[in-house]
Amino acid sequence: MSSLQWRPEAVTDTFANLIAELRELEGLRERVRKAELARGSRRVDRRKRPRIRRLNPESRLPRR
Repeated sequence: MSSLQWRPEAVTDTFANLIAELRELEGLRERVRKAELARGSRRVDRRKRPRIRRLNPESRLPRR
């Protein structure tokens, strides 16, 4: 049987598999989008925090 003479059951099964794969791909895209948004918000939070200086003997404030 050539590929142009598929049985209706085979076409339906293949079509259903393609739809399932498409839904899975859409779900993965959504997860990636959410992860990228979460990663971006962490970067913003990191920038808002004040930097803490390292404690080096040379960088101490002058004594009075």
